Amino acid sequence: MEKLEVLERLRNILKEEKEIVKREVEKRGSFRGEIEGISRNFCSIKVEKPVSEGTLLGFLDDGLHELGYVLRYDRNGRSAILKLFSTPEEESLKLVEMESLLSYDLQIQALDHFIENPDFPREVDVRTSGQKIEGLDEYQSDAVVASLSLEENEVMRVIGPPGTGKTTFIAYCAKIAMDEGKRVFIASHTNRAVDNALEKILEFDLHRSKYVVRVGRYWKTSGDVRKILLEYMAMRDVTSLMHFDLDSLAKEYSKIERKSLEILSKSRIVGSTLIKSGMYPLVDQHFDLVLIDEASQALISSALLSISQESSFVVVGDPFQLSPVLRTGWNSSKYSAFNFFSSKPLWLRNHYRSNEKIINFASRYVYGGKIKPHESCKNIKLEVDCADKGFRWFIIDPGRTVIFVSVDSRDEPMKKSRVNPKEAAVVGDIVRTLLDAGVEDVGVITPYIAQRDQIREIISVEVDTVDAFQGRERDVIVFSTTAVRNLRFACEKRRFNVAVTRARKKIIVVGNRKSFLIPENRKTLLYHFMNYARENNGFIEYIR
Repeated sequence: MEKLEVLERLRNILKEEKEIVKREVEKRGSFRGEIEGISRNFCSIKVEKPVSEGTLLGFLDDGLHELGYVLRYDRNGRSAILKLFSTPEEESLKLVEMESLLSYDLQIQALDHFIENPDFPREVDVRTSGQKIEGLDEYQSDAVVASLSLEENEVMRVIGPPGTGKTTFIAYCAKIAMDEGKRVFIASHTNRAVDNALEKILEFDLHRSKYVVRVGRYWKTSGDVRKILLEYMAMRDVTSLMHFDLDSLAKEYSKIERKSLEILSKSRIVGSTLIKSGMYPLVDQHFDLVLIDEASQALISSALLSISQESSFVVVGDPFQLSPVLRTGWNSSKYSAFNFFSSKPLWLRNHYRSNEKIINFASRYVYGGKIKPHESCKNIKLEVDCADKGFRWFIIDPGRTVIFVSVDSRDEPMKKSRVNPKEAAVVGDIVRTLLDAGVEDVGVITPYIAQRDQIREIISVEVDTVDAFQGRERDVIVFSTTAVRNLRFACEKRRFNVAVTRARKKIIVVGNRKSFLIPENRKTLLYHFMNYARENNGFIEYIR
């Protein structure tokens, strides 16, 4: 599809999704709220149920309307202070906790703008320079040099497969750009990716921290990044916000906003989510270089919020991992920010996370042999022993880093998901075996919510879906396939690739070899993994 056709179709999809969200919010029911007072764009409101700070409240009045964010909640008085988006005419309101429809509005507005004014950044096919930067490998160095050589309104792409130092590349690129006098914006669709990059930058040199700012909500950020949160820094010099009347609170929050703008104007590196880039206080900020991380998972509509003709852009992603999530079930990969552009990308190729047998599987069957394990990680293994040399030792054996456990089981539907009780029990047995041997860093991944919930009832380690685990890692990953006859969803190439590449020292896949009696299932990545495990003496039938 041509770019404009992509944007027009996505605009229609987002409009449809917005209506779905509105209906879902209205179905959840409302609770009463009584406005006690309004000062400037703040209000005090009495609510009949507790609300959490950061919650977006809406109200029902011939439709659903956004009211504002909860800044403070007094449990004793059941009273909340809100930063208002709109001022209702009535004092007595039907309130709802709502997913922010503002994100849909911002994305639709961005799409409208670029459909009417299709001045997209010029795509650049960059070439490697051979220039080496201390602290980076040759591929990371090439990507940094190319990024810093971009002109205004130019864009390039970087593919960063799992464990290839994508965050390191972004952090170095931002640091060097700042040292050259440029102002840098680091954005992603997830808070986690933004925090990871900023934490890496803070590791370089603490004196730079006064020039590095994170824009977002305190409860959505993590670790040391909270120290550079714009709101946190702005409140250092502000009088306590406790026990004030509404007028005093409004004045204090206005001071915070003025201080925030002052701090932001002096910043050299700013990080936030893509959606936040289209909102106050970032909407009118200028940046020389924009680095968009995890662009394969971000919709182009959210990335467009950060695009302006005065900036250069580096779109970093991995098209072989998960695509953006669309509620309406459309093929979302064609709407990703990474795939929207088509210039020849630079690749990060050295892998620094996993044992060589784990990453070589992904390299061979997913990445066309383009990534290779670094010496620092290629031989990492568990350091455990076990007196039992049967099934338990087969699972624990540090030399077996890729394992396929075949379970003669069947899956069954549960609501809109699927569950496989026998396989869940085997996963529990495997995890307990690892824990008993002293292996603590274990995670369980499954494609299905129902199977996730079933396994959570059996064991206490972290169990989650593939989508929730992307961007994270564990020493050992146990993957519960769940499905037996139809593997199309469970073993979709990008989904299975994410699951396997979360593991550093061992990957254990639990499935049913009889699945492959069905010809269609022999086309899946799971079938290749079973055979790869056999090649590496890692296949076993579970008989108990």
